Amino acid sequence: MNTKGLAMVAMVLCSCTLSATAQVHRCADATGKLTYSDQPCQAGQAGAQIEQRKTAEVLQQERAEAARAHQLKAQQQRAEQDAQRRPTPTTSPAPTVMAQTQPSVECRAAQKELEFVSSIRTLSGAEKRSRMNAAISGVNASCGTQTPLIQEPPPPVIRQIVMTHCDTKFCYDDRGAAYGRSGNGVLTAPDGQTCTGAGMAWTCQ
Repeated sequence: MNTKGLAMVAMVLCSCTLSATAQVHRCADATGKLTYSDQPCQAGQAGAQIEQRKTAEVLQQERAEAARAHQLKAQQQRAEQDAQRRPTPTTSPAPTVMAQTQPSVECRAAQKELEFVSSIRTLSGAEKRSRMNAAISGVNASCGTQTPLIQEPPPPVIRQIVMTHCDTKFCYDDRGAAYGRSGNGVLTAPDGQTCTGAGMAWTCQ
């Protein structure tokens, strides 16, 4: 390119600096002569648009976007490195289900004996309690249980009652309470106790 052409290019480029958004067109006429202008090439001329110059704002935005992309890439690389260093969790073995043990022959026999004794209705209180405790002890020894034994009932409360008078159905103590006649020499107290005696002296338990 000659000196005149270079000068023309310099003039066009200088004019481009006046506008941040100016575009430069390179045009060639029929003789192949190149010209540069901010206007599109005329009809019959071959030409191409040179890349638009970038403003300072555009350059700053591109740098900021490049910095963000670099930062995101660095974070992703650090996350991948941390994942590689992190130990792989091991699958814990499934808990072993303990099979329910069946009671032994001795245990089942002791349980049946206890059921039989508890079903008896003809035994007295003391005898029933004695046989039940023996059966419970057998179950505890054979089955490994700790069922408590039946304790003796507390001794009955004995009260001395003074009767003041009686009629055909009731006798009355010195406090006015009525005792029903249950037979010869037997009275039933208001609280259900049985009273025995004669005359004015009675014992309730």
